[in-house]
Amino acid sequence: MPEGASFFMFRSIDHSTFYQQRRRYLTGALLIASVFLFVRSYSGIRHDGILYAGDALAYLVKGQLHQDLYFLYGSQGQFTVLPFIYSKLIGTFGLSNGTMLGLFTAFAFFLLASWLLLKAIVPKSLLFYCMLSVVLGWTIYGGRRVFAYSEPFLTARSFAEPAVLLAIAFLARGRIALALMFVGIALVFHPLVGLTGALVVWLFLVLDDRRWLWFAVAAVVLLLAFAFFPIGPFADLMQRYDATWLDLVEEANPQAFILHWTPYDGGIIVFDVAVIWLVARCSHNRLLTRLTIAAAVVGLSSLLVTFVGVDLLHSAFIAKLQVWRTLWIAHWLSMAALPIVLNQQWKGGAHGRLAAILLAIAWMAPFSVAPAPLGLAAVLIDRYRTRFSLSRPTVVAVAVVAAIIAIAIAVQYEVRVFKLANLLNEPTHNLIGQAAAMNLILLCVAIAIWYSSSRARWLGLCLAVFLFISAITIWDQRGVWTKRLESYPVGTNIWPTFIEPNATVYWYRDLIAPWVLLGHGNYYTQQQGSGAVFSREMVFELNKRRKITAILDFQEQICRMMNNLSEKQDACEPDAEAVSTICKAGGIDYVVLQSRLEGRQPTANFSTGLVENGYEKKFFLYRCSALQTG
Repeated sequence: MPEGASFFMFRSIDHSTFYQQRRRYLTGALLIASVFLFVRSYSGIRHDGILYAGDALAYLVKGQLHQDLYFLYGSQGQFTVLPFIYSKLIGTFGLSNGTMLGLFTAFAFFLLASWLLLKAIVPKSLLFYCMLSVVLGWTIYGGRRVFAYSEPFLTARSFAEPAVLLAIAFLARGRIALALMFVGIALVFHPLVGLTGALVVWLFLVLDDRRWLWFAVAAVVLLLAFAFFPIGPFADLMQRYDATWLDLVEEANPQAFILHWTPYDGGIIVFDVAVIWLVARCSHNRLLTRLTIAAAVVGLSSLLVTFVGVDLLHSAFIAKLQVWRTLWIAHWLSMAALPIVLNQQWKGGAHGRLAAILLAIAWMAPFSVAPAPLGLAAVLIDRYRTRFSLSRPTVVAVAVVAAIIAIAIAVQYEVRVFKLANLLNEPTHNLIGQAAAMNLILLCVAIAIWYSSSRARWLGLCLAVFLFISAITIWDQRGVWTKRLESYPVGTNIWPTFIEPNATVYWYRDLIAPWVLLGHGNYYTQQQGSGAVFSREMVFELNKRRKITAILDFQEQICRMMNNLSEKQDACEPDAEAVSTICKAGGIDYVVLQSRLEGRQPTANFSTGLVENGYEKKFFLYRCSALQTG
């Protein structure tokens, strides 16, 4: 029986003809792509994707957009080529189609890079399972669950991450020049992600040739030189957070501080380290061992540097580098190498099978406390297997209990998205998409089809084609309003005759709507503070505006609480006096709300023609001067 068959219980078939091999490869590719799309359903421009869309729109909508707080002190778009490329996509295909085309391109880039890297470092018999683990396993890493690899929205990371993977893939093949070229591409798209890739590439080279250590010496010398002769982005190399600045940055960007991470964040790191330790201990693949050791050392070192430099010494420069982001490579490798570890452990007798079962349960429960203790338990069982004995009935009993727990964990986490009272109101494709997103279901379906492709010739391929078409069909999970908003042409201005070009507009709790519907900046949303860690002036201004507008958030919270207590879904309309106070304190000219102010006539209104939660979705424009005069 070939390697890999003992754990997965599937016999690898040696195909005798060229067409049989190609049919199996095509089946595998379609299955991986299908699973990838199912678990990364598209819900629109969101998260950091909004900021990069704004950077791209700024190329196309000149002037007023730059009054937005996000742009006022320099946006993240100035450090990447993505906004320029993104703007060309938007200008040619529109915001909606251009974004989806860019994201699909990034997805294809990621899958290709992952496959090329895995092909170089994992056994051929386990290649499909390793790819399946990469695309189906949990992708979050770092603190506060803010970041993940291959996110389902378009950012600079979407292209920088596969560039890093390609760099490592070429490095594993001994193509150092190509590896450095792709590190450069990653740096051009996202300097922080590119830097993390460069560190892993460097340590990988050091483990083979100590002469590469001279590059570290040269880097230290350069940093010391920059400390005495401030140059460009290194001008604040010795800058530290003062107490007030530190408090504001911790509130705006808590993920930059290790002490603000949660036990769940630590659990993922512990699980990754456990898998990497088992790979390094048991694998006979020198390339894989070197790579996992390099990624683990860089990742853990980055945590130490962040803890000492940011949490203890309050270095603003180290906080800006966000070196803890190197964890994404270690996490990717952990997911990729997990089938190898499971296979090795399963062949290692009763102790190994118990360790494999525990790791499999942990893999199915990323949003619980399971990964850390189960990962550690697997390591201890492997390390001390000679110290105690396990009977076959014990392992079988644990396997049965583990299977029940695994299914319960997988199902209970995913079904939380279903509100039983609202099931009938959900579009059918949304329900199918949510059901397919259950990792346990997709895992079983993908492996069953893969197995059938080796037994029933064309059956597996036909099923894979059907699955891929289904994934493409239901991939777009955007709401009706999100689709409508993203479909507006660039340059749209719904109130061209009411708002002066230099007016200050506060569009309550929405960042992308004023950019798309007005081509105008917004006074305040919390998401504008994504770059607070980079600018002292920005975070102080953000805090000032947050305090000014806080009264509306407070009123809305009280309203929602009263609605919940009375079991009603009444609209939470803001108070005209509160809005007037905000206008005066912030020097705001116009306010845009989704509801009327009682007793006040709006300057203009805009109907989207859509009904949302029983209400017609409208936007109301109020001139602050009119509110203040009553």
